[in-house]
Amino acid sequence: MISDEERLRLLATLVRKFPADDPRIDLGAQWEREGVVVSVSLGRDGMFVSLNGCSSRFETASELVAAIEDVFADRLVGVTAYADAHPIYSALSRPDDPSAGFGRLDGPSGFDMPQIDVVQIQSWSGALDEERAFDADSDDSL
Repeated sequence: MISDEERLRLLATLVRKFPADDPRIDLGAQWEREGVVVSVSLGRDGMFVSLNGCSSRFETASELVAAIEDVFADRLVGVTAYADAHPIYSALSRPDDPSAGFGRLDGPSGFDMPQIDVVQIQSWSGALDEERAFDADSDDSL
């Protein structure tokens, strides 16, 4: 099996050996434990951190590193919102305010967000994992 260091050296060799007008290099890494996957993606389209597919974009390297640290410490969780059993939203969020991003998806800057039925929260440790009904009018729903 090829080591991580060997893969990085091989990638650098391939980029130098096969030049193109504008080679695109996207890099990623992932950590997996008991079915939970944390990944980071660095590319032209931005820098992303993901927890089981719930992904958020970060503007700076320091924000990215802080986000990864927060995911591993359960200070960021993956949030997926469902409407009629279909996922309509997913992102990373603080566990004390998992629905914080919902509002920006509704109205002129986003799309008309359907009525959310269920919200699923996932954490690296599993300690904060839950799935529950969502009531937008209730302060207790999340």
